[in-house]
Amino acid sequence: MSITLAAVEQCRDTLANAFAAYDVQLACLFVGHLRRLRQRFNQFDEFRADVDTRELCVHFLHIALESVLDICRHFLAVVGISLAEFDTANMIDLAGEKGLFDRPFAKRIRGMAGMRNAIVHVYWRLDYPEIYRVITEQLVDFDEFARQTRQRLSPDA
Repeated sequence: MSITLAAVEQCRDTLANAFAAYDVQLACLFVGHLRRLRQRFNQFDEFRADVDTRELCVHFLHIALESVLDICRHFLAVVGISLAEFDTANMIDLAGEKGLFDRPFAKRIRGMAGMRNAIVHVYWRLDYPEIYRVITEQLVDFDEFARQTRQRLSPDA
């Protein structure tokens, strides 16, 4: 039995799409958790004072952001971009340039990578006002990301 390069590439693409579809569902799940937690506070002072809710929001936001970046990684691998050609900070812009979603949207959400990096690497000094702003004003960006990603994965749907 001979395996062709085309068969290997098709398998890779199918797996990458499956992983991306899973990550879209994961992001949507955790954004839903954030929306539910959002009902626990009406202003920043309440958010800051409720440590359990605040830190749960940070955790759920981190998972949603990781899902976005994982989708970008899968997509960039499928279109032939090596991991050596990008870092987390420019991954969203590059995915927009390569057609995962439109470029203006990529520019609008490019800060997601920085937010993820801050949560992961500067966890002892988080910008809670910015996290509050994301949770109260920008969850719709995750919805748009999911919509555009699903459209890219299933253009005929």
